[in-house]
Amino acid sequence: MKHFTLILAAFGILLFTSTQVSAQSEVKEDVKEEVKEESHRNFAVVTTKDASYPGGNTALYTDLFHRMKYPKEALEQKISGDIMMSFYVEPDSTTSDVEAMKDLGGGTKAEAIRLIKETKFAPAIQNGKPVRQQMVLPVLFRIYD
Repeated sequence: MKHFTLILAAFGILLFTSTQVSAQSEVKEDVKEEVKEESHRNFAVVTTKDASYPGGNTALYTDLFHRMKYPKEALEQKISGDIMMSFYVEPDSTTSDVEAMKDLGGGTKAEAIRLIKETKFAPAIQNGKPVRQQMVLPVLFRIYD
């Protein structure tokens, strides 16, 4: 019987949390004030606390592993690999604008999207308030005999 598992790279969560205002390494205070709660697509927000999964990366990987339904077609075709997922963590802890950056086929893209859409994250915090923040998460599909 084949066993399968979802592996997520330990370094897997990449957060886009910097805002480039100029070549200088310091962002001026008046510029920080212009960043509002409603961030727009493709606009990174300077935060005091980044969005994260409650319990940390190990808890995230365990949760995704237990909820994953490896697609039957992918199993039959022995499809494995990784799918980079781009999404936003909203102030209410939900995810939005979930996109797979590539498709391995066999239903893996749909499964990766489902997993991320159903995952709740702790939102990023800016000036004491929850804000929207973009995240990129690699979801890896592997089949083991």
